[in-house]
This record gives sequence, C-alpha cells and structure tokens, in this order.
Amino acid sequence: MNYKIPVNLSNYPKESLQKFFDDFDVIFTDCDGVLIKENSVIDSSNLLINKFLENGKKVFMVSNNNQTTRDDLLKKCQNLNFNFTIDNIFTSSSITGMYLKSLNFNKKAYVIGSEELGEELTKFGIEHIGIGRDDMSDTYGEYMMNNYKLYEDVGAVIVGLDKFFNIPKMLKAMNYLKNPEILFLATNVDVRSEFPNLIFPDAGPIVASIEKASYRKATVIGKPSSILFDLLKLKSDKERILMIGDRLSVDIAFGKNSGIKTMLVETGDDKMENVGEILRKIEENEENLIPDYVVKSLGLFL
Repeated sequence: MNYKIPVNLSNYPKESLQKFFDDFDVIFTDCDGVLIKENSVIDSSNLLINKFLENGKKVFMVSNNNQTTRDDLLKKCQNLNFNFTIDNIFTSSSITGMYLKSLNFNKKAYVIGSEELGEELTKFGIEHIGIGRDDMSDTYGEYMMNNYKLYEDVGAVIVGLDKFFNIPKMLKAMNYLKNPEILFLATNVDVRSEFPNLIFPDAGPIVASIEKASYRKATVIGKPSSILFDLLKLKSDKERILMIGDRLSVDIAFGKNSGIKTMLVETGDDKMENVGEILRKIEENEENLIPDYVVKSLGLFL
C-alpha cells in the first residue's frame, strides 16, 4: 500500500509554522472542532482565517450540517469576527442545490430533511415536496387511502437529517426510488453528533435505512464526497490546495478524494492516536484517512 506517515507540525519552530501556509493558495476548512466550538472561537482561529483572506488566499468553510442555512452560518461566523462573505461558506444543503443546478435539474425533489435544506434548494430554483410532518393514521390501510400519493414530476429523492422521519416518509422514498431514473441523493452520511452527556443521530442512519429498503445506493453530496471540489473548478495546482479538518473519515477523506493536501487539527474529534491506530492495522481503502499533516491547534500558526 502506498501511504506516508503524516508530518506532525506541533513541535516545529514558530518561524517555520508562520511560513507554512505560503505554499498554499486555497484553503478548505471544516467549521465545528476546527474554527468554532459551540459558540466560541477555537484558539484565535478567526485571526488566522482573516490573515488568509487579507493575503488574497481563497478560503472555503465547508460544513456537513444540513440543519442550518449558509446565511445563518455566515451570521454566526461574522458575530465571532470571521471576515467571511457568503461566497466563503458551503453547507451540504447548499452543495445539494448547486449539484442539481449543474445537472439542469427541472423536476421536483422529494425531500426527507429540514426546513433549512428546503430553503437552500429553493435558492437554487429547485422545487420540492415532503418537508415537515407526514404522520401515520391508525392503520396502514387508512394512510394508503387518505395520505399516500406519488407525484409523477418528482425526479429526485434527497435525504438529510429529519426530525420527523418515519415509516410514511420511508414508504414514499422507496417507492419513488423504484424508478431508476429518479436520482437518490444524500446531503451527508455522518452517523452522529456527540455532545456532553448526549449522542444525537445524524443523517447517516436515515440514509442507510432508505438504501436498505430501496436496494439503491445514494450519491453522497457533502464531505467526504469530492462533489463540491469538482463543482468549484478551481484553477490552482492541487499541490497548493489544503483541507483542514478534525475528522479523518469526513474532512481528511474529502481532501484525499479531491486529490489535495490535508491537515488534521487536534481540537476536535480525532487525534494523532487515531491516525496511529489506522497505521498499525491499515486496511484496504483506509489510506485516504491518513492526513499529510497533523497539528494540535491552528493557534500555533499565529
């Protein structure tokens, strides 16, 4: 297998770290665990990002969170003194809209997901149905008679995290997907989000259940898919593009799938120990989880 042990930058001299980003023209970065934790900036990361922007680097913050809009995420970042504009920010919901627009999609989408996902689709001119409650009546028979209807002009099923997900929604999704011409898209396949004293499910389990029921495999739009990278059509040499993230299976894999350099920041989910575990028992296809660089915090570059 062809892989390299990542370079640990944490003990590099200050002068070397301050020059490190001179080799990159484009920076992709995750949000939670890298720049922000809950409602606080991590280790003055806003100062580093603003420095990138002032020096003319392209910066793209990419979030798999489909429960927020780009506008809301921009407002949050600006309140924390990141000098972002809307063009710097992408969510899995907005990338889904971009992707469908790139296909000249002109049908309706059946959506299992949040109102925020619907807002982003609308901004890209994508008509959609399905968001909100779709409750089951007392019996399956009554539901089928009164509430079950498939629309002929649906051309895609889009699945994200949906607090109202249930059997009726699965029923409609799997029956739409009987038609092989209907697209099956997943905003993201993150399994869960972890909070103090709470583990919360993400879109992944919902996507997996519909894949199982429909005998179809979803096209994943958010990280680790390279779809955003492909849509942006950047002109920079891939050697001069860097992805910064805190999750190996999501952020680092996105960078590897896109063919660019990657850096794991240890202020979030994964640490160098996780990389070490992979290196000790590396299996097929796991080499795309190994970053090129590891650093304890972005604050070390200031």
